[in-house]
Amino acid sequence: NYKKRTYHSKEELIKIIEYFENVEKGLLDEMSEMEKCMYIYCCIVQDTNYVTKYRDADINSDLIENSLTGNLYHKLTCAGIALTYKELLDRQGIKCEYLNKKSCHSFNRIEIDGKKYGIDLTWDLNHYERENIYAFNYFGRQDSKHFYIKYHDLSSEPDETMDELDTFTDKEIMNCFNSIKSLLSNRKKHIPAVDEMSREEKISTLKIHHNYNELQREASFLGLINYLKKKKVIKSDDYRCAFANKRCPIVFDVVGRYVTALEDVDGIDGNYQLNFDLSDEFNVLALKAIDDYMQFYIRDFFEMSAIYASSIKYISFEENEELYIYYCLLKNKIEYFNSIKSVVTKMGYGEELDYFNYALNREEVKRKKEVSDKRENYSQYDNDYDYLSCILSADEMLYIKDYIEKTKGKTISIDEFKKLFTNPSFMRKIFKEQWKFTDEELRKLLNEVYNKNVAIMIELINQRNSANTKLKKIDEIVNNDINNDFDDSVLSDFDEEFTGKFI
Repeated sequence: NYKKRTYHSKEELIKIIEYFENVEKGLLDEMSEMEKCMYIYCCIVQDTNYVTKYRDADINSDLIENSLTGNLYHKLTCAGIALTYKELLDRQGIKCEYLNKKSCHSFNRIEIDGKKYGIDLTWDLNHYERENIYAFNYFGRQDSKHFYIKYHDLSSEPDETMDELDTFTDKEIMNCFNSIKSLLSNRKKHIPAVDEMSREEKISTLKIHHNYNELQREASFLGLINYLKKKKVIKSDDYRCAFANKRCPIVFDVVGRYVTALEDVDGIDGNYQLNFDLSDEFNVLALKAIDDYMQFYIRDFFEMSAIYASSIKYISFEENEELYIYYCLLKNKIEYFNSIKSVVTKMGYGEELDYFNYALNREEVKRKKEVSDKRENYSQYDNDYDYLSCILSADEMLYIKDYIEKTKGKTISIDEFKKLFTNPSFMRKIFKEQWKFTDEELRKLLNEVYNKNVAIMIELINQRNSANTKLKKIDEIVNNDINNDFDDSVLSDFDEEFTGKFI
């Protein structure tokens, strides 16, 4: 699976490299390795939408979001994110490893000046998507003891190692970020390549991927169904509309929403456009073409899955991992086939559909039991402690303090902040999370985090106040110089327009 993810068509690789070069335009020769690592880290955070998997098995996740290909859409899983980060650092000559806990999570380990640091860009990307800030909670912040736990625990992975990790200090993180902040502010979010590609370019670029050409063909039929529905040739409760309602969000998300011609629709002249005048003759032709395609679609699924459908009756998912993966990825299709069960039964696949429904119900019962057992054996406090204690860093505490002061319109003391920070109701509201553990457990956790990080937070506040004071003094000096017949010729070496202030 990993090897398959490293294969690309020539056209696809060109687009991927174009994106890498877009990121690299912001790098400066004088940057340190840490600054380059952080800048690239932030660019991926800016551009990428995190996805767990595509909503259907029609696009094979191993070949798109789990690989560099996801950069054409800017939709990546943790595997695609970790691969992208490694590739970009490799191009800068910075040592970066791709680490993987099988069927769980992927992340990185970088090496700077002989020291190794744990990196989880995915988890910080999630934070950015919620708060629109760079948290750096997983940018070399945890040592080996605190990093290699749960989703990062590689102890059972024969091909991975848990090397000793160093950590960046809060001061190092802040200084590094301050040095690249202006570059990030001026950088524009990259537009996904697929959004700017024609239909033909998409087929050419992504032709090596699972079923992509078939999706292009299906898009034409879906466009035709929607057109006939708009023109009231078919009603909204027609089974063909049920097909379009289920498939359009999946197919159009990949190949684009607009279909301008019907050249891929079997039985219809390729000269037809989607703005033609309807006629009885065309309506009959179009409905027959749609029905023929739907029968092909249903038959193709059940003939391919017949062996799996039969196996479900006798084999548990635990005994057959391939069966489990196949079923879970096709859950959307099974739900759709239930909505047109009469059509499926008429074609002779009613029994196979029943087998899949049996598996669906069995798996749901099993899942509920596992959740119930877990709640009985472990407290939510134990499960979430590591996660929350990492999120609520000194930086995050300072962000929360700033947010409170902005909301209240005044500065608050450290004691006032502690009251609010350790208040479970207030923190649930801030994070918009309904954590399952009790107020007492949450209060205990918040107090532990506060006591652990408050000194660092105060130091960050002092550093910021000191920096602000220095900036004000520099502003005053510069303004005084300008008012005292400042010689404009000293600006001749600068390309920027003179603003009256420079630091």
